[in-house]
Amino acid sequence: TMIGFLVPFLLALIQGRREGWDSSYIQTLFAIATVSGIAFVVTELRLKHPLVELSLFKIVPFSAASLIFLVSTMGEFASSFLIALFLQRVLTLTPYLAGLMLLPGALTWGLSNLISGRLADKVNNRLLVSLALLMIAWAFYRFAALDKTSTTTTILSLFVVQSFARGMLQSPLINVLMAVLPQNKMIMGSGLRGLMNGLGSTFGVSMAALFVERQQAVHAMEF
Repeated sequence: TMIGFLVPFLLALIQGRREGWDSSYIQTLFAIATVSGIAFVVTELRLKHPLVELSLFKIVPFSAASLIFLVSTMGEFASSFLIALFLQRVLTLTPYLAGLMLLPGALTWGLSNLISGRLADKVNNRLLVSLALLMIAWAFYRFAALDKTSTTTTILSLFVVQSFARGMLQSPLINVLMAVLPQNKMIMGSGLRGLMNGLGSTFGVSMAALFVERQQAVHAMEF
């Protein structure tokens, strides 16, 4: 039932502009997604040993940390998609050069992950999470001001800052999420964290593609 929700919902988002939001095809996909989503939640809540223990989301700190994982992962994948598109379509870089531009960000993310793992054992985790989120928000704010006059150095610097902050977020946020769970729920909590990351990456790219498609339609009407 989870697949029955995710697949139709994503298809509807991606194909909605092309097929028409009021078309029977898109409406049917949304209907299937809605029914499947409700069926999934109801089924999981009734099972004695559910596949996904949704009752864990009643724990407020766990829910908050899971939401941060979901939203931050959506932002990471959406921004990577949009930046790669911007470099190729606006700055007319080749796909190879655009990929090279994103490489330092990936390396920075790996390095900051190692650093955050050490800091998470010595510094207040909530403080580290707050600082990382502020850095991500600042990078997104600056990304919004990019245009065809922006230099590759500016874009690269912002992407590195965002990647560094995203890496710094990982370990302390995992600590916050797992610290509020009973010992026997740790494995389920870790699985739900992975689910949030997976959903975030899927929805992030899908929503970014939908945004680009809608903006193209708006600008096409202006001309």
